[in-house]
Amino acid sequence: PTVETSDPDVLEAIAFSTGIGGPAGKVELTDLTIKLDGQLWFDQPSMLAVVANGTTFGHGMKIAPRASIDDGLFDVVVLSTTSRLHILRALWHVYNGTHLDQRGVLYKQAKHVDITCQDGELPLDIDGEYAAGKHLTFEVRPQFLSMLL
Repeated sequence: PTVETSDPDVLEAIAFSTGIGGPAGKVELTDLTIKLDGQLWFDQPSMLAVVANGTTFGHGMKIAPRASIDDGLFDVVVLSTTSRLHILRALWHVYNGTHLDQRGVLYKQAKHVDITCQDGELPLDIDGEYAAGKHLTFEVRPQFLSMLL
C-alpha cells in the first residue's frame, strides 16, 4: 500500500509504530516464549507482542479490534515476521483493524498470559508508562476493581 499524507500525526504514528525506520533500517527481533492459559502458544523471535484488554492504542491504532473490556479475556497480538514488507503492510492495516489476517500476525485470546524474554528485559508501554521485565504475567481478575457509575 502507498501512504500519501502530510498529516504530522499520521506520519509520527507510522514512524512510532514501525520501529524499522532507524539509520540501518533493521528489524529488531526479541526471542519470546508466550504461554496462553498455561499452554505454549509462541516460541520464536518477534518484533512486537501486545497484550490488550481494549481495542485501540497509540494514534488510533486498532491493535486488538476484537477486544472487549468486559469479556474476561486478553487479546494477544504478535508480529512474528522478519520481512519489512510484511511488517509495513500489517502495521498499515492496524489503523482500520484488518491486520489480524496479514501474514506474520498471530492472534489469540486468553485469561492468563505468560511472556518470557530470552534476550533480557522486555520493554513495556503500559498506557503510556514505561516498565520492563524478563518474565511478565498478565491475568484477568474479574470484579477486582469497584467502579462508581
